[in-house]
Amino acid sequence: MRRPRVAAIDTTGLTVEQVELQLYTMLRGMELEPEWITATNRYRDDERIHGLRADAPWPELGARDRIAVSVFRGSSEGWTVNVDQIHLTQDASGPHWAVRKLLCAKVFGRDLAFSIARVISEALDLV
Repeated sequence: MRRPRVAAIDTTGLTVEQVELQLYTMLRGMELEPEWITATNRYRDDERIHGLRADAPWPELGARDRIAVSVFRGSSEGWTVNVDQIHLTQDASGPHWAVRKLLCAKVFGRDLAFSIARVISEALDLV
């Protein structure tokens, strides 16, 4: 089966919400539409717990930072596709790795969830 080519998104200067919109538009155009896709911190909650706010700039990655896309079984029904930043941070105890949530999408089918994760990975040039 031939897969459609996925164009990389240039996230330079974009907010988390703008990246979300570009991904949603791309997925919808490929008929891989999730139930929803959103910034994990849409309501301006504490970023240490809920991730970057929707109006925050998309993270610029340092040499040791990564964007990760994951799929897991939802707590009630369906599947969740997450986009997270993994970065090295420092506090009083020293350096350690931390995860910062960016986006999540709700999907009811496992195959669709993994297809969406593949497209997001390619669109964010993670492959």
